[in-house]
Amino acid sequence: MASKAPTALDSLTAVQWAWRADDKWILYDADKNLELENEYHAGTKRVKIDKERFVDLSLSQKVIIKNWFCLDCDEATSIGLQRRYDDETKRRAVQRVAPNFFKGCIFVIFLTDDDEISLVERVVETYGGSIRPSVTKRTKYVIANQESYSTNQVEWDKAAGQDTPILSTEWIAECMRQKKLVDPDADWEVEKPSEDSAPAPAPAAASSSSGGGVKRKAPMDDDGDAAADKTSVIAPPPAKKAKTTSAAASASAPPNSTLKPKTSWMGVCAYDSQGDKYPFTLNLDVVSGNDISGTIDWPTLNGAKTKFKGTVFGNLLNFKEYEIITGEDDVEVPNTYQGTVDFMTGETISGKVNEFTDQAGKWSVTYVEKDEADDDAMDTGAPERLIAGVIKPNQKYTGVVIQEHPFEITIESRTGNKIEGTIFWKQLKCSTKFRGSIDPDTEELSIEEYQIAKLAADGMEPELPMNYKAAVSADLEHLEGSWGSDISKPE
Repeated sequence: MASKAPTALDSLTAVQWAWRADDKWILYDADKNLELENEYHAGTKRVKIDKERFVDLSLSQKVIIKNWFCLDCDEATSIGLQRRYDDETKRRAVQRVAPNFFKGCIFVIFLTDDDEISLVERVVETYGGSIRPSVTKRTKYVIANQESYSTNQVEWDKAAGQDTPILSTEWIAECMRQKKLVDPDADWEVEKPSEDSAPAPAPAAASSSSGGGVKRKAPMDDDGDAAADKTSVIAPPPAKKAKTTSAAASASAPPNSTLKPKTSWMGVCAYDSQGDKYPFTLNLDVVSGNDISGTIDWPTLNGAKTKFKGTVFGNLLNFKEYEIITGEDDVEVPNTYQGTVDFMTGETISGKVNEFTDQAGKWSVTYVEKDEADDDAMDTGAPERLIAGVIKPNQKYTGVVIQEHPFEITIESRTGNKIEGTIFWKQLKCSTKFRGSIDPDTEELSIEEYQIAKLAADGMEPELPMNYKAAVSADLEHLEGSWGSDISKPE
């Protein structure tokens, strides 16, 4: 069945722009709404609304939040200020709300026009989706046209072989019209050209690339299906409020072992979006000044191996996983890592991977002491034993236990830089009151949790008082910080 006639995606939008009146948000009309969206993506800083007003898009979200406050202003959607031409100090908050109906969906794009590729990438990412350069078992949708088949035949056939829908851009347009993920049907399917009309096969090549990190594939069993992760390696949980004590136990490393050439570090990479955890070994082959390079082994991803290179300054480590040595069907690159070396012991490195992307996560590794047998095995090319040198008789491990407690914090009032509110602890079955302040210079938030507000009959009473310090994350979507009774109280 032939696909429907294409619709120009830049003539549609599911994003809603609005400005804040005295007591409510007022939507822009459809034409102005579409104009604002297109000008926003074009990088325009001032968009005319009428003869008297314009929208100022030159400010960062951080500046907007700092200088403009309203009770229902959302940091994630605050995008600019509506100003008057005759007096720019008169301003109203402007928000941009994009539905995320593509959230969790991985797209591969096979189109023939570079401008159309860029537009589709923009639209997919606007509504929460992500772009990958090639088809994997995680691919949810392929967007294509028949003309792209000759240069993407292998990838196209791979998608068809695993029943991944191959759709026209009109399906994306329909999702935008309905502002939801529409079930694809035959009207939007793109069939490959007939054998009579198809040109000779060409080497496979992805027609688009989004850059940034990507999620790793699940390991395959003998039937080609995703195998269950049977590894016993568990990523340490994030530190949360608790009376009990966790364990990120670590084996002792020899003195001065930190970041030397020919050392290995073993741990786990855990992705936030779906909770996937992958054991890996970081092999540090070269250390030259501030430059480092080496390889990464992924034992549960069919023994895949990748290359990395980066830099280290002080205890800060930054590197990029950039090339696949083996396992092209099991891992994808590039991925970017940032970490901090624990120089107190010289035995652990922990940090974040693909920060501020939809494939963000955390990673942590521990120094692996290799014995002579391991070195001999490496020299002869024999497979490396991944746990050799770590689990030994009479080996001692030390650590602390950190019990995770999900919570929800509600800021109920703000007067100047003073705030008050409540914290709901789901597992403890209780709510507490807090008060705090915002430092206007550092923009750091200090909170004192000081009183029980509600406690269920079978609830647990938390330790009080408890003090917190936090700051808004770089993506302006999260509060990040620390807690403890030893943190100073807010002023």
